[in-house]
This record gives sequence, C-alpha cells and structure tokens, in this order.
Amino acid sequence: AKIIFLYFFLLAGGMWHLLGMFQELMRILAGPLLIGLAIWLLLEYLPGDEPKSERRSARISLLQNWRRQSRLVLWFLLVVVISFSVEWMGVQTGLIFGEYAYGDTLQPLVFGIPLAIGFAWAGMILASVAVVQRFYPGISGRGDGYFAFWVSLVMVLFDMAMEPAAIRL
Repeated sequence: AKIIFLYFFLLAGGMWHLLGMFQELMRILAGPLLIGLAIWLLLEYLPGDEPKSERRSARISLLQNWRRQSRLVLWFLLVVVISFSVEWMGVQTGLIFGEYAYGDTLQPLVFGIPLAIGFAWAGMILASVAVVQRFYPGISGRGDGYFAFWVSLVMVLFDMAMEPAAIRL
C-alpha cells in the first residue's frame, strides 16, 4: 500500500507539472518533500524487531537492532552532511562539477545550497540499493566491491536521467 501511495503521489505531481497546475505550491513543497522522501526511505530500511520466544533472546535482539539502527542513522546523516558539503564546495569553487549555481526552486537554501540536496543524495543511495537488491537478490554474497559497483552504476544511470530535468529547475 505504501508503494502505491508513493507512485500515485509522484504521478500526480508529474501530471500537475505537465498541466501547469499548482506550480507555486509544488515549488514551495519540492525541498521539504525531497527531505521527507529520503527520511521515509531511511525508516523503511531500519531493521525491525524480530519476535523471540525467550526473554533473554528478546533483549539481545533489541540491543542488536538498536546498534544496526544507530549505524544506519549515523551513515544517513554523514551522507547528508558530506554530500551537502561537496555541493557547497562545488558551487563556491567550481572545481568539482564546473561552474554552477542553484536557483530558488528547492527551498530552504543554506549557504546558497538547497538543504534538500544532501537528503536527495542519501535517498538516491538507498533507492539504488533497493533496486539492486530487488533485481539481483543474491548480490550480497558476492562481496562488498561487487555490490558497490552495481549500486554506483544504478545511481549514475538515475543521475543521467534526472539531470536534464534538474537543470531546468
């Protein structure tokens, strides 16, 4: 049901954009929606509690889940901060991606960079991991480098598809 809601929401936004409807509202909500979507993806990845029959096993399971959740949240925050910082350095120096600047579409801006950018990168990584795991279920056993290659490839393909639309924003 969640995925159906997400697709409906994204398709409605795409149709509204094509029809020229709710443009100002979509401009205002674009940044917060990107942030919300990335956080939603993070929450979907957090490991849940697995039912255990013994009380001691339940405590161990809770501790293990808390550790995994903490690491994933820390990873997510690091990706947000590092990718935002790289974007900021790129805009300031022009060395990383060439000369570019952000417009007013993705609000709020922090130091001239949309706050949503770091969250968008974290969300892209999580979505790319999900795509690779979905279409290649046995990939986890093939090694971290192999897995990272395929996730990176999906991210590059997604970025190539998204970039022409992003430039027009």
